[in-house]
Amino acid sequence: MKKTIMYAVVVLLFAGLFSYSKFGNPANYVTGKILEVEEEFVLVEPICGFQDETLRVNVGEETKYDEGITKEDIQVNKTISFIHTGKVTRSIPPQVFAIRIISVEDEEI
Repeated sequence: MKKTIMYAVVVLLFAGLFSYSKFGNPANYVTGKILEVEEEFVLVEPICGFQDETLRVNVGEETKYDEGITKEDIQVNKTISFIHTGKVTRSIPPQVFAIRIISVEDEEI
C-alpha cells in the first residue's frame, strides 16, 4: 500500500514538472498588439492569454529580453509576446509586470 501511494506521488510530481512549457506557467503568457509605448510601460491589446480589451504591461530593469530583442524593437502596431508575474491589478486597464519579453514581430498573429 505504501509503495502504491509513493508511486502515485512520484507520478503526480513528474506530471506537474512537465506540464509547464518552456515559457513557464502558460497562464502568465500573453500575446498582443502594441497600442502605446512609454518609458515604463507598454499598452497592449491582448490577442491571446488575457481577456480584457487593453492591458498595461509594466517593464523595468528586472524585465529580461530574449536574444535579439531590444527595448527599441517595441513599437506601436507590432505584436509582442511576454510572460508576466501572474499578479494583475484591479485597475482600468489592468496592469501586469513583464518578467520576460519573448518576441516582438511586425505582423499580427
